[in-house]
Amino acid sequence: MAKSVNTNSIEKSFDIIERKAVNPVGRLGSLYDSFRDIITHQTSQKCQKQLLKSSESVQCKIINGSVDSSFNVLECIGIEPELRLSLLLNLTKRSGIAEVLNYPHRIDQYTRFLYYSWTYGKQQFLENEAWILENMAIWNALLNATHMITSISFGIHAVIVFQLPREDTITNKIDRILEKIRDQLLREEKSMLTLTCEDDALLVTDSIEQNLLQLRNLLRFAGTSLDEHIPNLLNVHFFEKLKKAYTQWFSLRSIYMNKIQQFSKLVIDARSDLEKTREINQALQDHVQRTMKKDIQELIRKISDLEIKGHLITDLWQQKFEYKNAAKYNIDKNDNIITIERKLVSNDRRKLILCSNDNLNENNPSKLKGFRRILREKQRSNLTLRLIYADFSYSSFRLQDMIILPSNEIDYSENHSKQQVFSQISGPPTPRFLPVPSESVLVPNDKTINILLLGETGVGKSTFINAFANYLTFDSFEQAESSEPIVIIPVSFVMTVGDNFEERIVKFGELDRFDNENVNTLGQSITQHCKSYTFDLKRNEDDNRRKVRIIDTPGFGDTRGLDQDDQNMEHSLQYINNVTHLNAICFLLKPNTSRLHIFFRTCLIQLFSLLGSTPSNNIIFCFTNARLTFYTPGNTASLLKTMLVSALMDNISFKKENTYCFDSEAFRYLVALQNGIPFADEEKEEYQMSWSTSVKESNGLMDYINKELTEYRIENEWQTIKHAQFEISYMIRPILETMRNTLRNIILWKNTLNQFIKLNAKPLHSRATRCLSCKGDLEQVAEFWIFSTRTHAIEKNGCLMCMCSLDQHVTIDYALSYTRLNNTFHDVQNAMVERLTALSHASVEFAHFLIHTAYSTKDDPFLNGLVEMIAEETYTCEIKISNNFNKQLCEELSKL
Repeated sequence: MAKSVNTNSIEKSFDIIERKAVNPVGRLGSLYDSFRDIITHQTSQKCQKQLLKSSESVQCKIINGSVDSSFNVLECIGIEPELRLSLLLNLTKRSGIAEVLNYPHRIDQYTRFLYYSWTYGKQQFLENEAWILENMAIWNALLNATHMITSISFGIHAVIVFQLPREDTITNKIDRILEKIRDQLLREEKSMLTLTCEDDALLVTDSIEQNLLQLRNLLRFAGTSLDEHIPNLLNVHFFEKLKKAYTQWFSLRSIYMNKIQQFSKLVIDARSDLEKTREINQALQDHVQRTMKKDIQELIRKISDLEIKGHLITDLWQQKFEYKNAAKYNIDKNDNIITIERKLVSNDRRKLILCSNDNLNENNPSKLKGFRRILREKQRSNLTLRLIYADFSYSSFRLQDMIILPSNEIDYSENHSKQQVFSQISGPPTPRFLPVPSESVLVPNDKTINILLLGETGVGKSTFINAFANYLTFDSFEQAESSEPIVIIPVSFVMTVGDNFEERIVKFGELDRFDNENVNTLGQSITQHCKSYTFDLKRNEDDNRRKVRIIDTPGFGDTRGLDQDDQNMEHSLQYINNVTHLNAICFLLKPNTSRLHIFFRTCLIQLFSLLGSTPSNNIIFCFTNARLTFYTPGNTASLLKTMLVSALMDNISFKKENTYCFDSEAFRYLVALQNGIPFADEEKEEYQMSWSTSVKESNGLMDYINKELTEYRIENEWQTIKHAQFEISYMIRPILETMRNTLRNIILWKNTLNQFIKLNAKPLHSRATRCLSCKGDLEQVAEFWIFSTRTHAIEKNGCLMCMCSLDQHVTIDYALSYTRLNNTFHDVQNAMVERLTALSHASVEFAHFLIHTAYSTKDDPFLNGLVEMIAEETYTCEIKISNNFNKQLCEELSKL
């Protein structure tokens, strides 16, 4: 509670005001400016004080969010109208519960606010009002104070924001839990203090607040929709529309900020002179103010259409459909089905094109789903087919119904398919190299032997690694039986025991939530990421102990589809790119398979796209579970030979000397013993025979690698296009961050400040990520506000730091920090401008290389990173509205 400093108005009740304490620095006797709602001066009055026990009851309520532009959370939690307006106009610092205004995400029907209020006691002056005012010699007109704080209530105010999942069943459950929490918090028996709202009927205050709140909520809704809800694939097909939406949003936001400054001045003037309220009414009625709301609503409609289109394109992409905009093929109202087919098909009989538009999709979604299912089935029977979705939504040609082109019947017979398949077969692309020649040398005895392990999901790579380590470690089967088995990777498998064929799940090895193995999800690759496993070999004849490093990779043939296989392979290639050398590339297969997985050939092609053709001599074929085929490759041998010939990979040898057959049952037996599973003597004898054969094969494999193979040096070998792609991808973030920091220093230089900002990078562990949705802490360096790098830790099921989806997390190798230094150099502006220009040109060339040479992406990753930076700086400007340096930085980034 604060009382007016006007000594002539002591008896007037309207000179007493109450405010919720959003700023914790206020004390009894502090001076307060009610025009700006800020504490202007701290005093040290020696008046007597008293502390009263509060009789107020606990207040707790749940507030449902809304997309309604008039939604006002501050009003819901009891913030006074004058203070609400001051917070919206940034006259008062948003601290305490008022920070809810800075909530960075979209507020809609799935947002909940839990408000809690508990008052412990009340402190106030004992003296009467006249005594206080008569004995104060501190009043100074320069302090701009209108009131003094004479009473303070102590306790807790808290607002918690929940963003619920967009599923009604889950949302209803969470709502019931929140209600239980609320009811529990309300059980404390205390009386309720009714907070009075002074000047509640002031129409001008309500009008400004409602108007600003609607504009702010609408603008925030549009901004967060652009930043958080637009699928990435939309950049490929509707870049111009997306760019136009961003430009319009920036323009509207600039108008809004100008309005904030205008009304800030008007409100201060009106609070000191009520006659000036007429100017506020005039400002509310001007043309810009009236049209701005309609413009934002129109922008939100456009963004919503883009968001829907983006989800459609993403769904099509996941089903292997290419998206095409019919308008870009010059299809207009003068065309017919024949000319449309000619323009879209272009004599490429591999194309199957589904033609539709937004209206047809909305009116008949089941038909769209059925057509897509039919085309997917056709593609499964003929993998050379290309599925295309032609969107007529932006074409002047009025499509009356969904159609599939070409309209004539296509021959999908076996012979026709084979003819098309063989016409499309090609070997691994001949890499274009950058001349960095070097000679390969045999493996020195003191070097670690690196073996890359590849294979289909479920072939048993992880089990093979464990078994292989045991085969090369123990001298005999009896020694292995009497010892605890070596388990490099946590293992899990099903074993049938007993006369009733009871199935038991056997697990061995310590599992933790950061482990690389997922033993709980059938069909998905158990190995989640590439990881190296190193173990010692027995001493050789020269008394040297060698080390073996096996690089385990996620299996291909994942039940999540070919897209997941592509992601796994890309991840594996990036991992290999950081290895110094490879001694062997081991493909693990099952004997007697009926067919090789379709991704097997793709795996070889992509591998050679990174390494070139030289390491083809280092390929070894290993077969697991070979006991059933008497330790031979079985029928898989003929399939493998046929694939290598058809794929023009004759340089890959598949002969007895580079083929080894293993059986992991002996290792499973050792692990089962540790789980207390009994075995008959006949079974033990079979496992001992399996052990002996696998040990012989393991030693033969290591002898072949040591004596016959030449080490492949990745770090010194000829560099391929794929290698260049990875090197560029590593440079994207450093280049963009250097460009941003260079702009900061140029701005500091232009403002004649004798300081600059140094950029520092701190290496992080390999599992560190940053979340694209979560913001770090703001820190001020020199004149700029900068978000610190907030690292997130990822476990198998999600992020430990936030609830955002895993696709919002990007792996990072380092965290950035900033240091302000005094600038003692002269004539550095030209050097900074030249550096910025060089980096800008490099980013354009690198992006062109990634899109048009490496074909690794359809999006410009540098542009995407730049847009992300602009959004971050824009958000910073919203929080730190008075900072002109971040505003200049945002403008300079937009020019790039």
